[in-house]
Amino acid sequence: MKQVLAIFRKDILRLRLQLAGALAFTVLIAYVDRPDAGGFVSNLAYMLWIACWVYIGASLIHQEHLPGDRQYWLTRPYDWRRLLAAKVLFGITFAVLPLITIKMAVLWVNGIPPLRHAPAILSNSLAFMGAVGLFAGSLAAVTATLTQFLWGLLAISALGGVAIALGVDYGGDWGAISWIRSATVYLSLAAAGALVLLLQYWLRRTFASRVILSLAVLIAAVAPFGNAWHGAWRLSSSAPESLPVRLSFDSTPRARMQYADAPMVVAPGYRGIYLPVRVSGIPSGSAMVSQRVEVTLAGSSGTLWTSGWRREGAVIGMDRLADVRFIRADGPAWQYLDIDRAIYETIKDVPVQINVSIALLLLSDRRTGSMPGFGRTERLPLDGICDARPVPEFSRSIRAARDVRNAEMSCAWPKPGPERAYMRVTSPPGVEDSHALLTTHSDGVLSIDQPVWRRVRAVLAFRGAEPRFTLETWRASERLDRSFQISGVRLRDYAAPRATDPQ
Repeated sequence: MKQVLAIFRKDILRLRLQLAGALAFTVLIAYVDRPDAGGFVSNLAYMLWIACWVYIGASLIHQEHLPGDRQYWLTRPYDWRRLLAAKVLFGITFAVLPLITIKMAVLWVNGIPPLRHAPAILSNSLAFMGAVGLFAGSLAAVTATLTQFLWGLLAISALGGVAIALGVDYGGDWGAISWIRSATVYLSLAAAGALVLLLQYWLRRTFASRVILSLAVLIAAVAPFGNAWHGAWRLSSSAPESLPVRLSFDSTPRARMQYADAPMVVAPGYRGIYLPVRVSGIPSGSAMVSQRVEVTLAGSSGTLWTSGWRREGAVIGMDRLADVRFIRADGPAWQYLDIDRAIYETIKDVPVQINVSIALLLLSDRRTGSMPGFGRTERLPLDGICDARPVPEFSRSIRAARDVRNAEMSCAWPKPGPERAYMRVTSPPGVEDSHALLTTHSDGVLSIDQPVWRRVRAVLAFRGAEPRFTLETWRASERLDRSFQISGVRLRDYAAPRATDPQ
């Protein structure tokens, strides 16, 4: 232990100026990461903080650089286990613990008990810092100078940028299971980094370590091109068949969807289809939201087409003034599908078999809270903090809406936040309440973004001088896969209406 502390003290003296700047930057994060601050500002602050510690981490490892066999420290009685332990102690003491402390202090200053959200803060911070720290440390362990480290970091960043730009699903919204992707990234980086650090400090096999590190980067860059969403969804499904939620084709006569009521925008190169369906089995006090849909078409002529899991497909409700993707109770609904336009034109007039698979998220734990009017309101559901401000300039130029005013709503929750949240405005009697969808997903148990808050904004219309607002939040409870089949139908009979169609 004496040797660990001796190396630890030596590193503090060598890096005292950089360390002082990093700790000052950590304190600055506490000011920037406020509920009412812009998400861009807080994310930028955390990115700069991470860059600062990546530099310090590389400098820390390079105090006793590992490549080669002519280092001064090899002539001293240094045990590699104690040397590695001293480096880990430095990172935990001056990077990880201050970051967690600052995050807890941010909640306490805003009147939220930090211990209530300690598990989320600890898991997210430790996973992120562990992965980034181990990977950056492994890159420093296979380079002898800071210049080599920066060139390696630039090459990895360039490769990652190309992967993000070209990867079909890399930056896509994974919604309720985005944490699985984050966890996979963390685990991959941490495993590769830990293996390289162990190999370098124990055996100093620089060539083998560089190969391992290069393979890990290559795998991370290629991974976005795989269609892994549904595999992750099935992995996270907690009640595949135990719940009675079902969807079925509704053969009861129903008026076709009209153009004025159609809520979905057809993607370029596709033709939209609205199938009448019936939802059953939603438990009392719960609701459901479809996440992705896969459709397979089989024509009588042997034509076979599969869409893959697409975010554009959805089970939508009958009320076009509500959040159409949000189904509160059993009853009639629409199943919206995107069909390749070329395939549609080929088989639109012949009987086809349609197989529809839907990934459904079941919501529960509904909570509501009231805001007395404009201004900041704390202690809302899930420790939310919301601020309402009038924005009259939105409607000044609209003559027909001069008696309508607008309010900008800014809300923040300690992460992960609600899975779905709505803000409703209480209007004078006889006037229909307006509402806004604040958020469509939480940040999950693990997130790449490090700010404490899940921030959202929305604009609501209202009448009267002193509106009251009601916040409604839902949490995810179950993830389900459901499917149904329809035979002998013509796609033309259910095609999405167009403006030129007779109404």
